Amino acid sequence: MCCGQGIDSVLHPDYRRGLKREGAFLKVAKYYFDHYGVPEVNAFGYGFPNKKAYRIGVKMLDYKPIAVPVQTIARNLFNFRNDREVGAGQTSEGEVVEIDRWDARADDLWRRLEPGLPMAIKRTAAYLNWRYADCPSVGYRMFALTAGGLDLRAAWVLRPNWMGPPILAVCELIAEGKDTPALARALAHCVEFARANGQPRVETWIPPTSPIFDAVRERGFKVEDSPFNLCIKIYEPSLDAAWARAHWFYTIGDSDVF
Repeated sequence: MCCGQGIDSVLHPDYRRGLKREGAFLKVAKYYFDHYGVPEVNAFGYGFPNKKAYRIGVKMLDYKPIAVPVQTIARNLFNFRNDREVGAGQTSEGEVVEIDRWDARADDLWRRLEPGLPMAIKRTAAYLNWRYADCPSVGYRMFALTAGGLDLRAAWVLRPNWMGPPILAVCELIAEGKDTPALARALAHCVEFARANGQPRVETWIPPTSPIFDAVRERGFKVEDSPFNLCIKIYEPSLDAAWARAHWFYTIGDSDVF
C-alpha cells in the first residue's frame, strides 16, 4: 500500500481565513485531496500539522488524529551519574558497527520484523539509504549490531543537534521486541554516543503500541508530550482509522523535521 506525506504549506496573510469562511488554504487543500486522493495509488496521506492546521484539518478536511500529541521518550543525561540501567541485560555477543550504506542485511532484518508491524514504512535498505545515507543536508550516523555472518540483530540512526539544541535524536531504532538484550545494547550505544558528543539529552519516538515501547521506557527513559501531532487522511475505504491508530509504527525519521 502506498501513501503520501504532507510536508508544508505557505499562505500569504492577506488570504487567510478562519473556520467559518473558506480561504485559499482550504481551497488548495481540497483540490489536492480530490486530485491525489486516489485509493489505487495513494491509500492515505499523513503528516504532522501545526496547531492551526490541525484544528482546521480535523474540523473541515477529515483529518483523523493518530497520536495527539506524539509522545517523546527521552533521557536527560545530566540527571544521571551513570547509565547502567540503560544497558541492563545487554548482549555481549556481536559487534556494534557504523554503517556507510545499508545492504541486504537490512532487508533481512526488516523481513523478520515486518509481520509484527502491519502499519509501517518498509525500512528496507533502499528506503534507509534514500532517507539517511543519501540525505544531502544532514549527516546522519547509522549503526547496527551484528549477529555473526550476514545477520543484523538491531539497527539505529542518530541525528545530533536535532532541531538546533544539543539533542541526540534516535531517528530509527529497529529491533525485535523479544530481543531485549540486543535492544539494550543499542540503547547503551546511543547514550554513550550522546555523552561522547556533547548531547545531554536523547530523544526518540516509539508508539505505545510498539513491541519495544515498554522495554525502552523501563531502561530509564521518560515519556513526555511532544509539540507534534500525527494525523491521517484516508482515501482507501477499507483502511480504518482506529486500526491504524492501534498498529502504526512511526519514528522521528517518518517526520519532516530533519
